[in-house]
Amino acid sequence: MAQYRVGQLVGKVMKKNNLSGGLKRARAVLLWPEVVGTELAHMTKAQGFKDGVLWVEAEDSVLTNFLTMQRPIFLEKLRERVGDNSVKDLRFVAGKGTGAPPLRTIPEPIPDSDLERLERLVAHLPEGLRDNARRTAEAIFKARVWRERQGFDPCLICGTPTDHKQVCHVCRDLLNNAQVQAASLRIARDPESAQDTLFPHLSADGFAAARYAALEYLEVQMQHLSLELIKNGEVTVRHFLETLAENYLALKLNKTRSSLTYHDHRQLPERISRVLKG
Repeated sequence: MAQYRVGQLVGKVMKKNNLSGGLKRARAVLLWPEVVGTELAHMTKAQGFKDGVLWVEAEDSVLTNFLTMQRPIFLEKLRERVGDNSVKDLRFVAGKGTGAPPLRTIPEPIPDSDLERLERLVAHLPEGLRDNARRTAEAIFKARVWRERQGFDPCLICGTPTDHKQVCHVCRDLLNNAQVQAASLRIARDPESAQDTLFPHLSADGFAAARYAALEYLEVQMQHLSLELIKNGEVTVRHFLETLAENYLALKLNKTRSSLTYHDHRQLPERISRVLKG
């Protein structure tokens, strides 16, 4: 009962100080990349939320037209992620500054494997939508080819070629998402829970980010414990380090802890492996 009263009080304070509207505006903008997925997130940018309308900038007019046709689908997904109907509409405008190369200037041909995938993606669409959808998909694939040929390294989470170090800006935003962070801690504690079906509130990209963050968390904790073990040699510290090492390997190798082998331990970071052998 006390918890309920506290929740009511927080809600009243937020409403009185006009904070809830600001949070909803921020959530609508921040959740846009999760709604559209990694590829489109690299080619669009949610610019602002005003009077119930989320304004999204797209790379060019072809992509803008495609997004406009798909507006009902994206709107429904966004409302599901926000948790209410505060987003009344989506508006798309062509512009620059999304970080992707200008699509009309990319001369690289699309590989045959991507062309086959493209056709599979548009095959289920009504005939009247296929041409626009095909042009948009071609633009997405060309953007990927362009980034690859510029020497961009693949993002460690989504695999999209990026000029950012290790993690692209879209996945970096996902790593700062509270739900992704909470999921990553759960996965770190119980690697066998690392199944996307157990996290229905996360998008596929959000789940991949949570899994990546869990591995990073486990590695940092192992590094700290290894130094502690070197310093004092306590049995309890060694036991805890061994548990974290098993969690790390199970998650990295997609195995259960009970199925790990001696050879699997070669996948541990070098210092951790050396300390545990000592």
